[in-house]
Amino acid sequence: MIADLPPAHTLRSPASVHVAAAPRAPRPRVVARPLSWRHDLDTPPAVALRWSPDGKWLAFAPAEAPGVVSFIDPASSGGPAFSLGAGGPAGIDPPRRTWNFALSPDGRRLALPTAGGRIRLWDLVKREVERELEGIGEEVKSLAFDPTGRWLATGGFAYGLALWEVADGKLVLKHAQPDRINQGQAQLAFSADRRWLLGAGDDHELTLWRVPSIAFSTAVDAYPSTSFATDGRLVAYRDRNGLRLWDLTSGRRTVAGPYWQLAVKPGGTQVLGRTNDGRIVLIDARSHRARPTGLTFSAPSEAAFSPDGRTLAIARGSSRGIRLYDVGD
Repeated sequence: MIADLPPAHTLRSPASVHVAAAPRAPRPRVVARPLSWRHDLDTPPAVALRWSPDGKWLAFAPAEAPGVVSFIDPASSGGPAFSLGAGGPAGIDPPRRTWNFALSPDGRRLALPTAGGRIRLWDLVKREVERELEGIGEEVKSLAFDPTGRWLATGGFAYGLALWEVADGKLVLKHAQPDRINQGQAQLAFSADRRWLLGAGDDHELTLWRVPSIAFSTAVDAYPSTSFATDGRLVAYRDRNGLRLWDLTSGRRTVAGPYWQLAVKPGGTQVLGRTNDGRIVLIDARSHRARPTGLTFSAPSEAAFSPDGRTLAIARGSSRGIRLYDVGD
């Protein structure tokens, strides 16, 4: 075994000459502001922000139009380029109570729930319906593609879960927990390694299932939150003690401070959080040090980092427009 070397300042040669360094002039203090405003996108009040995998489109659900997804060029100064869903080319009926949708990892498909518990897969190149999934007998509340795009997971309002083969629309399995009826899944996400499916239930729990068996693994208390933010590796959620960061690889969970989760930067290095009084901060995932951004929003609907982590989109609650920011290191 090689012993650890002592600190460098204790290693001295008997013949060495020690020369004191000249004092350095104090450096001016620089106040870091990691977010700088770029421009606003002209949209109606928006929720459920999603970036396309290549970062060329920002998709959102108009707050006043359940069942519709609009796409806007983040570099544009105009409004949305196109919309799909209710009122679209196929005349699709909207679901009654959800604005949720999912984009496939290759950016070619949109999964959108419709009335009666059905799910329609849209071809985003042709901008037409590719396939319809019949559902499992209850209205769909949440959806998620796995990282390869092979599977689509759906969660219902009554806690039913389903796993589908995207290529042929085949139902792989459905899963229900009768003891937790009417505690539907508000949100679903796969882990980056495809081993886990994470769900946020209306019973204020986060549940982890094994994939593809959808066998129960563990559940953690998320009260008073019913949602989470994740990049597939790091999960940020709120419980009674504050913001929790959950590493899906190690299983380690830590408390990061009195914040609410908004978004996890790709790579899991930083988390965008909000204080109780609406101040927006960037939190280092390792040190838990929070850096003020200079931004304050009373209740942003949602925030999303671009795939390269360089741009942040924030939907401003009931206000028009989506605001884009450049993200510093």
